[in-house]
Amino acid sequence: MNKYERDDRQRLDFQLAKIARRDSPPGWVKLPNVWLEGVVGIGFSRRKTNLLLVVTHDGRYLLDCESGTQIAKDPAPYEGLDDHNLNCEGIGEIADEDVRLASIWGGGLSLCNRYGETASIETPEWSLKHLIFCDTQSDALTEGKQEGCCVLLVDEIRFCGFSYCGNHLAAASFEDVYLWRRDGRSDAD
Repeated sequence: MNKYERDDRQRLDFQLAKIARRDSPPGWVKLPNVWLEGVVGIGFSRRKTNLLLVVTHDGRYLLDCESGTQIAKDPAPYEGLDDHNLNCEGIGEIADEDVRLASIWGGGLSLCNRYGETASIETPEWSLKHLIFCDTQSDALTEGKQEGCCVLLVDEIRFCGFSYCGNHLAAASFEDVYLWRRDGRSDAD
């Protein structure tokens, strides 16, 4: 690493160290973690935007992001998964929907919601990654713009993103699914 790279790395480390750690951003509620070993992909339903499909080595699970509860399970590993097109057939209430995934094969969820809030994954201490949430006026890596940012999670995060309505945020590691919901909002908001 040359001097310029080292200086830039120190600047970024200093910037990220200023960001407060919180369980939830203001106006959001953290739900209990859902332990599902072997998570390979997650995706939100487009029609029922509070529902999160989780694809694991052990099958598919459907989580309600309002309550954090599991509402359906299909134990067939990789059933309905299209790892080339990065989607998977839904189960339960969304059985007739192909759900776009953020997965180990690629793809992604929205990192910005309709309110202008953002989520990003930064890696200041490999292999642990920081899930950073920023409000509409903030940016985690810009000097003087970090006031509305917070580190929600430090883990070996694989993917994260917002639901289509913007009222739910999900992140996943190999064995945990983390959920947040906007406090006092519904899909109709």
